Amino acid sequence: MPHDPAFSEWISPHLPALRRLSRAFAASADQADLLQELLIAVWKAWPAFRGESLPATFIYRVAHNRALTWKRRESLRLLRLFETQREGLQPLTPEPSDARLDQVFDALRALPRSTGR
Repeated sequence: MPHDPAFSEWISPHLPALRRLSRAFAASADQADLLQELLIAVWKAWPAFRGESLPATFIYRVAHNRALTWKRRESLRLLRLFETQREGLQPLTPEPSDARLDQVFDALRALPRSTGR
């Protein structure tokens, strides 16, 4: 992703929201990777922004769609890994400062999906 001062200025106010989104969708070990993918997705979509909505709405929609795709792909990858290596998977140790928040997100991800809206 080339450095573009206009893009940097446009995206900067929304970085905290993108970080929260990556924390909601990814385990602590994968959050930086997902954040990078979200930024690339927004970078690629940026030329399509026509100003018909707030930048935050556009950025969140692009990033959320990319996070959903990433989560599906990651779930399939983990399922394949689990099927081929039924033992030996050790959880990664999160950074101490993020441990409690990561536990909350892990617990939320472990909840069964609701069938109603």
